[in-house]
Amino acid sequence: MNEPQGRRGGASKAPLTRQLIVDSALKLITERGFNALTMRSLAQELETGPAALYVYFKNRQSLVDTLINTVLSEVEIHNAEGDMAWDAQLEALAMRTVESLVRYPGLSAGMVGRVPSAEALLRISERYLKILLDSSHDEMTSLLAVDVLNSIVITEANEISAFEATLGKEHLYEAENVLSGLDPENFPHLSRLSHMAMIATPVERAQWAIHTFTRGLAQTSVPVQCPIKLQLD
Repeated sequence: MNEPQGRRGGASKAPLTRQLIVDSALKLITERGFNALTMRSLAQELETGPAALYVYFKNRQSLVDTLINTVLSEVEIHNAEGDMAWDAQLEALAMRTVESLVRYPGLSAGMVGRVPSAEALLRISERYLKILLDSSHDEMTSLLAVDVLNSIVITEANEISAFEATLGKEHLYEAENVLSGLDPENFPHLSRLSHMAMIATPVERAQWAIHTFTRGLAQTSVPVQCPIKLQLD
């Protein structure tokens, strides 16, 4: 099919739409990282002015919130996993969420400190809650667990993105050299175990963090009738 022609004979530019902005923003993040995404840089990619983007998005954070919702909408909720143990269900869904976020380097940083209002994140949280409640966890434990699990997912996605963006292997070697050079008298355990400190990949560490959390959760329950009170000095 022939492309529409502009007035000067070149292919005419696709009309600006909300979906085109979202697709272009995700492409920019994939190629250049999350920090490269600004309204100005995105406008340049779309061959328009920043003011045109504000017709569709109030500001950069509004755009980022939409991107996060778009990406998390790709996370599959497998009802068939109901035959699996509850902790295995949680771990599988949490890792799928991590994997979706790291496809767009650094995007998870846009979730830090934000109210979890993205519909797709709420859909994932709803599934976590169902898994926990169906496995006889009390309501308070289940709510706290969902909040912490989301925090772990965001943190681990950030770590994986940072590792990949900063030539992580070189940084691991540097860190290992620092540890191995420690004085054994002052740091007997760190210096002795330095050769093991960097064995796990960031993805394996994410799996370990999520698995360890769910294992601990299996041993923890907070009675619904007894709200948690923080003791502050």
